[in-house]
Amino acid sequence: MFDLLVAGNLLFTVPLVVVAAAVLVIAGRTAAGIASAGGDSSNGLQSLFHLGLFAFVFGLMSQGISLYQMMGAIQVAGGVSPALVAGGLRVSFIAPLFGVYIFVAALLLRFALAAWAKRVQRVEN
Repeated sequence: MFDLLVAGNLLFTVPLVVVAAAVLVIAGRTAAGIASAGGDSSNGLQSLFHLGLFAFVFGLMSQGISLYQMMGAIQVAGGVSPALVAGGLRVSFIAPLFGVYIFVAALLLRFALAAWAKRVQRVEN
């Protein structure tokens, strides 16, 4: 796993790891808020969505930057084998896929916590 983070360029993958940790912390705090405050979770749910969306967009941006750098290197080198281009494309997909995984996890956590909050509010009313 660490090899993937390094291969995907630490400049992009480390912030995504931080965002993934923040998603987990906010999900935990939101769950605690639902359990103790009777379903008040709007700020936490919004934060989960926005952090997940940031991870997705940041991953796409990292791929754009990586592809731009790769095309510049190909232009300087002149002729490059298709296998080398395929390897570069493969590596450029690491950060975007990581961002998509974080986004999907944040959405699933948001959906589950929202459903739980509604259930808690119904029980209390």
